[in-house]
Amino acid sequence: MKNIVILLLFLLLFTAGGIAIWKFLISSNPVSNISSATKITPVPTPSPATILKVISGSAKIKTADNEITASPSAGTAVEINAVISTSSDSLAQIEIGENNVIRIAPDSNLTYQSQGHFSQTLGTIYIRVKNLLGLGGEFTLETPTVVAAVRGTGFASFIKNPRQVKLVATEHNIDLSSTAINEKQTLTENSQAESDDKSLKLSPAKLSDEEKNWIENNKIADENGLMPTLTPAPTSKPLAPTLTPVPTKPPLTSMPSEGLNTGQVVTSRGNFNLTCVGGQKTNTKIMTDSASDSDCRDNCPVMPLHEYAAKNGAYAAINGMYFCPPDYPQCADKKNSFDTLFFISRLKTYLNSANNIYSTLPWLAIESNGNPLFYDQTVKWGRDSGIQAGTAGNPLLVKDKNMVADEGKLDDKQRNVKSNRGAIVEAGSLIYACTVAKATVMDSADVYQALGADNAMNIDGGGSTALWFNGRYIFDPGRNLPTAIMFAKR
Repeated sequence: MKNIVILLLFLLLFTAGGIAIWKFLISSNPVSNISSATKITPVPTPSPATILKVISGSAKIKTADNEITASPSAGTAVEINAVISTSSDSLAQIEIGENNVIRIAPDSNLTYQSQGHFSQTLGTIYIRVKNLLGLGGEFTLETPTVVAAVRGTGFASFIKNPRQVKLVATEHNIDLSSTAINEKQTLTENSQAESDDKSLKLSPAKLSDEEKNWIENNKIADENGLMPTLTPAPTSKPLAPTLTPVPTKPPLTSMPSEGLNTGQVVTSRGNFNLTCVGGQKTNTKIMTDSASDSDCRDNCPVMPLHEYAAKNGAYAAINGMYFCPPDYPQCADKKNSFDTLFFISRLKTYLNSANNIYSTLPWLAIESNGNPLFYDQTVKWGRDSGIQAGTAGNPLLVKDKNMVADEGKLDDKQRNVKSNRGAIVEAGSLIYACTVAKATVMDSADVYQALGADNAMNIDGGGSTALWFNGRYIFDPGRNLPTAIMFAKR
């Protein structure tokens, strides 16, 4: 009997040990973990770029390791936890992906906390959020006394005293959370919130002249696709108890006068915002310039538009002809290059002459007396070095008051993409550098024909759109440029 009990105990221990060994082998077998090892992790949505662009003056960007001073240029990437500050004569904006912008007035401080989340300690800013893709569906601004959360709206923030904050909703609603007291409220359009250490008060918007000008300047800039300015809005009115809509400008029915002008043009294809810098042909010196002094096929030099203007003593400048941007995959082996005929005014020499002997692209030459010559094909032009300026374009939009742009000859982007479209235009005694906002090339041609332009030639647009006038950007370029067209006084 004793032997039987011992045998049973032995078998029990043996079985338990075997089970333990089996479990160990199963748990350590890679095959058993195939489902967890091959589990697919969703690919996160890429965050849109956060770019600082200085409109006038300069702005400082300070990180834990570095501090730089940014001046008007194509844009500077902003790192998380960077502190942005503007000087007393500066104006800047932060662009987050598409259709999200923060405009920063002089003497302001802003910190980039994380994607879509900022904090402001001092100064004046304007925020317009329309595309929350990549921002987690929400945008927040934290101030010393209140946090504002939006899901697609516009508002301004004024902080003269770090403990006294004023927010004004210009479009839709804003969710507010007081940081000093346990209180949440919703700020509605055309209302203001005043917050300090003890309270959060909402009321109809009551604006000082300075606050009203700031808001109206930004609304005008948004409506017309422009950059704001530090000068009072042209539609400013005496102080009113509430925000009033910015009056719509009467539509343009002919090409505008000389100087900088913006207006809406009504056409059969729709309504479009036009911005032009115009000058009398007899007293305007037009110049074309390139960052490269000779033909270039890859890694070609580029410059911001304002540097072209400074180099040539110009009061206005616009981007040049199409080129191959470095951010396009198809441009990997020809970055910043262009192959069309181009004349460098300061050197009295042509670029890309050899490969444009038979070019059928349009050509514009400015004679020494300021008279523009619009050719439908470059091949019809010689190599006169006595001209003021010269550049190819594509396509010719209007010739002798007739629309000549052929939709069937446009590429897909020119035909279908609504973008900013640049052009050099002649009407009567004036010549213009113009941009039509949110238009196809055919839309642009329709605008100039509707306004009675004599001649108009399309140049580059989209992300290369750049228009500079009297020390500030009207359209800030998304990239530096290999060529530019400039206006100066004779």
